Amino acid sequence: MIHTTPDNFVWLDITHRCEDNTFVSLIWSLFDLYAVRSDDSESLLEDMATLQREREDGSRICIEVGHVGRPNQHWFKEADKKLIDGYWYVKVNDIRFG
Repeated sequence: MIHTTPDNFVWLDITHRCEDNTFVSLIWSLFDLYAVRSDDSESLLEDMATLQREREDGSRICIEVGHVGRPNQHWFKEADKKLIDGYWYVKVNDIRFG
């Protein structure tokens, strides 16, 4: 399940899988796990006891996915560009995201 916070940060919610300690151990060996609370504050989980306490308090147990959003479109107007055979060419340094 995906959870997106108001600041457009995306989390993969794995709360429903956290009853399986083998799954949690495997995932924890690959990723950091976070408690994401109802107010969308988050904290890094460091041990199983904290994970269980956060679950009991109603927090989501999540893995970071990252920010989502549209790239900044204004860079194209300002970039030095050339149209050659129907393709636009710009310098990589002129491309701006976010």
